[in-house]
Amino acid sequence: MKNILAIVTFLSVLGCGSTYQDLTQKYIKSDNQKKAPIQQKAMTHKLFVNATPADSRIYITNIKPKFKQGIELENGQYTIKIKKQGYQTVLKTVNFTQNNQDKTLNIELKQDELAFNTTKNVRKITNYLDYGRTYYRLFDKHSLSMAMAALLEWNNGESKYPYTRPHTFSPQVLDIKKSMFEDYFEGIDDDLYYQRNLEIVKKYEDKANQKIEKLRPKAREYLDSMYVIKLKLSYDNEEFAKLYDNEDKVFTPTIKWSMGLGRDSDFFVRKSHNMMAKELRNKYPGNIKKLFYKGKMDKVKLSVKDISLEEILKYWEKAPKSRHRNERDFEVEVLTKISNVVINPTDDHQIVFSFEPVQFRFKGLNVKQDI
Repeated sequence: MKNILAIVTFLSVLGCGSTYQDLTQKYIKSDNQKKAPIQQKAMTHKLFVNATPADSRIYITNIKPKFKQGIELENGQYTIKIKKQGYQTVLKTVNFTQNNQDKTLNIELKQDELAFNTTKNVRKITNYLDYGRTYYRLFDKHSLSMAMAALLEWNNGESKYPYTRPHTFSPQVLDIKKSMFEDYFEGIDDDLYYQRNLEIVKKYEDKANQKIEKLRPKAREYLDSMYVIKLKLSYDNEEFAKLYDNEDKVFTPTIKWSMGLGRDSDFFVRKSHNMMAKELRNKYPGNIKKLFYKGKMDKVKLSVKDISLEEILKYWEKAPKSRHRNERDFEVEVLTKISNVVINPTDDHQIVFSFEPVQFRFKGLNVKQDI
């Protein structure tokens, strides 16, 4: 009995000791422990921009957050852009330091004499590199889905387009709502999984078409906009001289444009292809049809009137030298509108956006004219 009491007493003492040690480690800090540094909140300053016209767009170009009146900014340098269609864009640099208070900018935009005359929304067709080749971007994000939605919207929902197959010259009809997944449908084996695989492919085809239909209102906004195409014309001295009529004081360059607008695999390949491959029970070579889309503007002869010989000579002298020998580069901007959207009648892989020129401007000559 005495042995049992001794063991119980020993264990209770050992337990108390352990509990005391835990308490000291948890609640009592030693002198050797370092205190966590107190993080001070960074100083911020509010920025206000009063722009005239009042509906000007305001951006801070070197940070991600969008500008709003009273936006809080930390110490540093910020580039403020104020722009509006028909006015000259203004760039301002704002510096905030430890001693600065809140700041208010008062900006009045000046009208741009060379601004294109239109009440419609004006977009720029910008260029980008893809696999080492230069393409132009029609949409904010190059998207096959948006291109197909624009095709349907322009043609009042029509999905069937005639074309002639290359080399064989046999007339065909392309149904864009049915052609995307036709290789998969044709490749499904007639086995025990046939019906299940058929339902899987049909599910992704329906999902793709639903996405295109959902984009049609946004596509209409693109179709109703005007587009600025920037072109570079290169001439040597002799070619340039032939374009100017000294008697009539007229400069007559010719412009033409045709360029790929994008080839984005988009929803169909990047997502549908990979997801279907996981769901299908048997493997076979299936491809989702890729469509390319391009823009074109037919050849137009411009007529820049009332240009003196002195102005033309200055224009030539100020023009930058081209990469080609003895040539110089001349930049012209053309305001255009979309005049047609179709499937290329000789290429069923290509959607063609046709652009009609409306106005042009040569900034080097300080000239803007209607076409």
